[in-house]
Amino acid sequence: MQDADASDAAQEVFRSVYSRIGQFQQGKTGGSFRGWLRAIVLNQARLHYRQSAKRAPTAGSAVDDWTEEESSSDETEGVIVRQGMVRRALELIQADFTDQTWRIFVRIALQNHDIAEVAAELRLTPNAIRQAKFRVIKRLRQELDGLL
Repeated sequence: MQDADASDAAQEVFRSVYSRIGQFQQGKTGGSFRGWLRAIVLNQARLHYRQSAKRAPTAGSAVDDWTEEESSSDETEGVIVRQGMVRRALELIQADFTDQTWRIFVRIALQNHDIAEVAAELRLTPNAIRQAKFRVIKRLRQELDGLL
């Protein structure tokens, strides 16, 4: 999300929590506050991505657009939401790593380059490449803990 969109979404989450806090009863619903809040955040994210997809210009005819819209499912929306959350988390954690560690992660984890090839290029051991990738993935998991 853009910063402005994220601010709007956060404001909507706060509005939803404020208006529905009376409906949440931990003992009776069996769920935790964190789980209840997570559901509100995910629903708001889904709504944002659904609305932005409708606003974005698409190629093809009106029939193609209608068919795509009809074939989308909650599962597809969930994947889009999760991908957006992972992208945002990656943006947030990038500053936690050196440029070299980040480049290694991108090449190995995101671009699927061969570990041995990257190690030879950077004059590092394959184990050092794996460790760099692992450090970023570990930090990413910490950032996304409880969200996915």
